Amino acid sequence: MRAGRSTVLVTLLDGAPVGVAQLLHADIPEVRNVGVLEEHRGRGIGTALVREAEHRALPAGRLRLGVGLDNPQARRLYERLGYRAVGDPVTTTYEYVDADGVRRTATETDQMMEKALTSP
Repeated sequence: MRAGRSTVLVTLLDGAPVGVAQLLHADIPEVRNVGVLEEHRGRGIGTALVREAEHRALPAGRLRLGVGLDNPQARRLYERLGYRAVGDPVTTTYEYVDADGVRRTATETDQMMEKALTSP
């Protein structure tokens, strides 16, 4: 994997995107921004996205991802897939512009999780 690049993984259903994840290519690859439309959750789409990221990250031997402390459903998914917490949670505050063009500030606390990857 080449550091500084990323791959966007998209799940399509009837030609429409229903799930997405970003795989950052680094010495220790990282999955970010995993999302599945609410009406399609519970169908294995999130699992499929993470599994595809794992497949692509296999040469690195491990994969990391962060999960918000306010998202226990996602954390359960990642734990079920074999991810374990590493380090302490990290709180980040950032600015963004919403759909109406209004600048906003958000604060998130995430737990980094990691999984050792092995060939099947």
